[in-house]
Amino acid sequence: MKKSLMLGMALVAAVSLTACGGDSPQDKIVGTWVFADENDDSTEFKDDGTGVADGNAFTWKLEGSESLTLNIYEDGDLKASMQVEFIGDDKMKLTMDGEEKVVDRID
Repeated sequence: MKKSLMLGMALVAAVSLTACGGDSPQDKIVGTWVFADENDDSTEFKDDGTGVADGNAFTWKLEGSESLTLNIYEDGDLKASMQVEFIGDDKMKLTMDGEEKVVDRID
């Protein structure tokens, strides 16, 4: 679950950092994402601020302007917080506790 949350948060932050056109970071994170090296775990970010990772529901929020932080909540409690760097339209790097992971958008 921690890995899926990290993926989710990183994706949101990455999208936010390199916003193109009029799309907000919140708009760009919406979709389904997987770890680049492990296509078996996916995280879905929905446009209403909710999501699903490994069958577990969560809520998400992007914070910051220059450096984005993705916060993941379960039952109102903060479960994970990550820095996000957008690498491309469908790829981002998530950093949590010094560990970096790359995720790809699949939907």
